[in-house]
Parts: sequence; C-alpha cells; structure tokens
Amino acid sequence: MKSRRIATVVSSLIVLLACYKWFSGSNDIRQVGSSESSRKNVLFMITDDMRTQLGCYSGPDSMFDTIRMHTPNLDRLASKSLLLRRAYSQYTLCCPSRSSMLTGRRPDITGVLNNDVYWRNIGLNFTTLPQYFKQNGYHSIGIAKVFHKFKDPPSWTEYTKFGNPEKDVLDFKKGATWLAYTNEQNADKPLFDIRATDYAIRRLEELAPKARSGEEPFLLAIGFNKPHVSFVCPEDYFDLYPLESGRRYMSKLDWQTPIVREGAGMVNVSMIDGELRMKDVVLREHRRAYFACISYVDDLVGQLLETLDRLGLSDTTVVTFVADHGYHLGENGKFGKNVLTEVSSHVPMMIHVPGLTDHGVESNSIVESLDLFPTIVQAAGLEPPPRCPDDSRNVSFCAQGTSLLTLVEDPDAHIKDAAFTQIRFGTSSVKGYSMRTDRYRYTEYVRVDALGDSTDVYIDLQDNPPELFDHNTDKEETVNRISSSKYHNIEKELRRALHDYIKKSNGVSSLRSEID
Repeated sequence: MKSRRIATVVSSLIVLLACYKWFSGSNDIRQVGSSESSRKNVLFMITDDMRTQLGCYSGPDSMFDTIRMHTPNLDRLASKSLLLRRAYSQYTLCCPSRSSMLTGRRPDITGVLNNDVYWRNIGLNFTTLPQYFKQNGYHSIGIAKVFHKFKDPPSWTEYTKFGNPEKDVLDFKKGATWLAYTNEQNADKPLFDIRATDYAIRRLEELAPKARSGEEPFLLAIGFNKPHVSFVCPEDYFDLYPLESGRRYMSKLDWQTPIVREGAGMVNVSMIDGELRMKDVVLREHRRAYFACISYVDDLVGQLLETLDRLGLSDTTVVTFVADHGYHLGENGKFGKNVLTEVSSHVPMMIHVPGLTDHGVESNSIVESLDLFPTIVQAAGLEPPPRCPDDSRNVSFCAQGTSLLTLVEDPDAHIKDAAFTQIRFGTSSVKGYSMRTDRYRYTEYVRVDALGDSTDVYIDLQDNPPELFDHNTDKEETVNRISSSKYHNIEKELRRALHDYIKKSNGVSSLRSEID
C-alpha cells in the first residue's frame, strides 16, 4: 500500500513536471528538436558570389538601394525565417569560405587559404556539418558545388557532381563574360543549376516516404553555381532588368588600397581603361547579367521550396540559404571578390525553422558564416558541438561559431563584438584581416614568415596601410579615416582587438611593428 502511494506521488510529480515544461518551456529554443522522433530534415542551399542585393535586404541600411531585385522566392523564404541582415563570410573566396562554414572553423585553423587546398590532404580531420548529420543516422546528400573542387566523401551518403555546358558556349579568350541562354540551347543542353535542381527534386521525392515516417531523416545540400562568372542564365531573366537599370558609375577612391591592384577580376582587361574604369555600356551589360543570374537562382530556390510543400515536408524541414561571399560590380573600383570590403564580405543568410520562425524574425546583430554549423545542428534537434579551444587543429569535432537561435526570441541579442574576415594575396606571405563591428570596419595586412619551427608575424604598414571606415557616414567604404585625428582613439581600440585576433589565429604571442 505504501509503495503504491509512493508510485502515485511519483507519477503525479512526473505529470506536473511535464506540464511545467510544456507551459514554461514551449518557447525555449533549447527544446527545439530535443528528441530523436522530432529530428528535422535539412535543406541546405548555398550560392556562389551573391551579394546582399536582394528584395528582402532592401531598406535604408542597404548599400544597394538603386535597383530593386526580383527575388520573390527568397523574399518569401525570408518572411518565415530568421533573416540575418548583418552576416559576414570568414573569407571572400570560394574554397576557404565554404571550408570554414562547413567545418565551423576559422580559415587559419582549416589551413584553407586558396581554392586548391583540401584540409584532409594536409593532415587535418575535421567533422563537417553534413558528416555530423550522417553520423547521426541522416541520409546525407551533396549535389553540385557545396564544397569547392573536392567532394569530401566522409560528408556524404551520396554525392553527385554536374558538368558545366557554359564552357562550350562562351569564348573567355575574347572577353565574353555573359550570355542570355536561349530556350533552344537550354532544351539541348540544360544549364548546370537547372540540372542540379531537377536532380535535387527527384531525390526529395524519393526520400520523402522515409522522411515523413521518421524512419530516415535527410540532409540535402545543393550548391548553385550562379551568380558566379560567367553570367550565363536563361534569356527570360534578362527581361526583368532593362539595360538602363545596370547603370552605376564606379566610385573614385581617395586612397591607395590593395583592391586596386587586384585589377578587373574576371572581366577582360581590354574592357577597362587606364584608371580601371569599365566602359559604360559594358558595365551596364555586366551588371544586368549578374542581376539576371540572381533572379535565375531565386526561381530555382522557389522550385525546391514548392517541392517541400508538395511532398508534405515543409513542417519538418529546416531550410537554410547562404552565399559563400559577396561580389563587386564596380564598387570601390573593383570587379570580383577576394578583398576585405563590405560588398565582398557581407552575405545573405536566412534560416527557416518550422514552428519557430514561421512568422519571420529579422536581426541586425553581427554574425558570421561559421555560426551556421551550431545553428543548424540545434535547429534540427541534434546534440550541439562543443566549443573549440583556441587551437583546434587536432580536435575533430567542435565549432568556433555560436548558435544563432537565441536571436529568434531576442533579435537584438548580442552574439559577438565583431565579425572577422581574411584573405591572402595569391600564394604570397601577405594576409589581410578585417573586423566589422556595429559601426566600423578596421583592416590590416600582415606578413607571415616561417622561421624554422616558429612563425614571425609583422604588420605590413608600408605596402598595405591600415583601413578604417565609419559606416555611420560612409557605408560604401570610400573614405579611409585612418589618418583622421577624430578617429585616433577608435583606431587604437580596434587595432588592439584585431591584433589580439591575429595573434590567436597565427599562434604567436606578439606582432612585430605592433603599436600598443
């Protein structure tokens, strides 16, 4: 009798605790997908060279307020997502950025500082985002350009690559950089992104039964090639943007900066005059073609979202859209990427979590691409990765990023003081580091010289002077404030913070030429 009373009391306590958890914790983001039965599928979409010139990013804080983009599907996704208005890439080049994002590590940790390095080939063994889902019973599918040149077999249950017919229709030697692909051409040789999307739709249809029953959830990652050069997309998307809409004169620079030396990027040099100013008609054509490619990708995103709806998967699938980095179309005298600017480092990023972000949340908090790893893991209901130590080269599973789901409840929550982006000049020893705070961008360039078993890092003040931009007055970053006495104290504070980051990233205790 006594044991029966105890059992009754215990049962009552369990019910009370369950009720308390339901009423007090139903909005607690820590409960997202906390049990195996509630694990969500993941659709991860990554695009190439896409700046934040999208409809959902328009507004008074936008750098691109001259042309309204036609992106209805991304706008619809943003309206039911956590939209990160100030997300920054860790490297403004494809392979380093994607390697950082998908391992949750900073570029100096991955060792990937150009498009030819694969971290597993240099003795590192990081668990990637798709690999972690695969290890936890997910069917992990990679389609097209998710990483860069390599497949990374440990990440996938299956991976499918597609060839690129654009190489057969453009003569790069003659400076061709764009083409309105006709319906006849597309019927004969469908474009890369169309074939990848069609394949993704077929695989979603095949995966749906097991995913709906909970027998086998999936992570499907698809990489869109556009709007990467060459700007080739179906001709209908060019009709959305009259040629006049592409008109935008390149800004003159009042200071010398490394981005000038980068030249015209992928644009044929014969189209540029001696001051790196593209001929006006070519500039307008070039920009219109880029805009058309963005709307082309938007349409493909819409097809995938419609497929989730049709298959009854929308309520159980986390959907993420992100770019590896931005792209210059003449701003700051630059065409291309791989520079430390707002245009090149600022990326679109949105995360839809069913039941959590359905009504849409916008945040202006500073975040980074590497924050996606822990965010998606938490949103799907898996155990989050542990925080990485300062040097995690020998740690297989951890993340340097921070889950962003706290921003759903509090969009103004402070995630981090600054976002950090870096580059390297080709294969040289010169690396650039940039930090973006709420108001400022501060950038320095360093030379890293290996000295036996040690590394000597020193600030390169002579060839590559520091850069300081005040976004309250100069969101296009055209006036370097580094020599202004008005900003002396700010410069000193930002320099110290950036130097701390550089030292930690390179594993050194001091920097030569450092000004305390």
